[in-house]
Amino acid sequence: MLDIEVVGAIAPQATIAVYFAPNTDAGFLDAVTTAIHDTANKPSVISISWGGPESSWTQQALTAFDSAFEAAAAVGITVCVASGDNGSSDGVADGADHVDFPASSPHALACGGTSLQVSGNAITVESVWNDGAQGGSGGGGVSASFALPPWQAGLETREHRAATRR
Repeated sequence: MLDIEVVGAIAPQATIAVYFAPNTDAGFLDAVTTAIHDTANKPSVISISWGGPESSWTQQALTAFDSAFEAAAAVGITVCVASGDNGSSDGVADGADHVDFPASSPHALACGGTSLQVSGNAITVESVWNDGAQGGSGGGGVSASFALPPWQAGLETREHRAATRR
């Protein structure tokens, strides 16, 4: 609800359509594909503020959602997805980095929280949102399920750096 209210405040002239579905993979996918193919509202942007650790999704679900996001891109729809609220672990307690899905889909735009400090009308400091271990922080990272897109070809992960030092 908060995301919808923010969009309405930031873009008061925008047409906003909200899609509801059962809280299942199939329900979520149905809501996404319904929005993509909505000929009445014809969305240009789809905003998704929900996800979970990529490692908790089945390969079938990862593939189905990524295919839906690819279809959205093919018809000119940008899919924006929250990058998570639990930092680089994405709430998984194994000490490794985990990225949030569906934000990790190469056909989605992962969006993370940002903390800003301002002076007058100027931004003086901009950093990732981080309220600490008990307060949450922005997610992000590198997918373990999808290859790096071409525009990230030079990106090094912590695992890559460790492997090349051995």
